[in-house]
Amino acid sequence: MSYNLLEKLFGRNQARVLKFFFHHPQAALALGDIARKSGVKNRAARGVINDLVKMGILERMRLNGKKRTVNRVFKTPKNRVRRG
Repeated sequence: MSYNLLEKLFGRNQARVLKFFFHHPQAALALGDIARKSGVKNRAARGVINDLVKMGILERMRLNGKKRTVNRVFKTPKNRVRRG
């Protein structure tokens, strides 16, 4: 999917976070890591992730006792753990 199309549909920050998860479908990361790796500020990333969780694209879960955000569509049995 073209980055420009994503940006037109979702906005610049959302497109950056989505692009990151498209390229890393099995990533399970903390907010700060997602912000840094997608090039979005922490505060903006928090809002983007909240919106994408509400849309059902991303999911929050606990992995080894720490809060992580994962790509809901590409979730694998390896990172399916209890929700928190």
